Amino acid sequence: MKISKFMPLAAALACALLIFLCAGCQGIEEQIGKTIAEKAIEGATGGSMQVNTETGDMKIKTPEGEVNVSGKDNQFKVTTPEGEAVFGGGETRPASVPEDLPNLEGAVDFSWAGSADGGMFSFMVKGLEHKAACEKEISLLSGKGWKLNEETLMEFEGMMNRTLEKEGYSLSLSCSADKGKGTVTVVMIKSKNTP
Repeated sequence: MKISKFMPLAAALACALLIFLCAGCQGIEEQIGKTIAEKAIEGATGGSMQVNTETGDMKIKTPEGEVNVSGKDNQFKVTTPEGEAVFGGGETRPASVPEDLPNLEGAVDFSWAGSADGGMFSFMVKGLEHKAACEKEISLLSGKGWKLNEETLMEFEGMMNRTLEKEGYSLSLSCSADKGKGTVTVVMIKSKNTP
């Protein structure tokens, strides 16, 4: 998937979508803000913008093609002529996270930005030390077909990084202690290998 030239636009659109999600329940001040945001996006893209005020979905026609943004259940889906990406998070695992990226039991504060081909998935867990969290996550990943690259151990105070591989993909795994909070943040970055 190649959507790099659309990514700044995608991030701006995901933020703007928040403005439009409650369009039906806004007062005059919010409606003015909505109009200003809409005009700013049209000016930045050089295109025209349509907003469905009931759903908050947006359609933007640019010189490069059409961009669609929709939101549901703490997730935003951005579709461009070059592919699509999903941005999301919250207290529940986003449904669009690929099945081969499992999360530890008791995980909270999920975040996902990507597609089936790759992306970044993160969450937090309590009650584990960062090394134990990493080892448990590696075990779950192994059950999904990922193989640990034994030569890629990097450790710093409160942080552990590992690399795993699987048929055409690489995965960077990072587990870091959130000092003073008793939590560990686990971040996985999945990427498609290029020949």
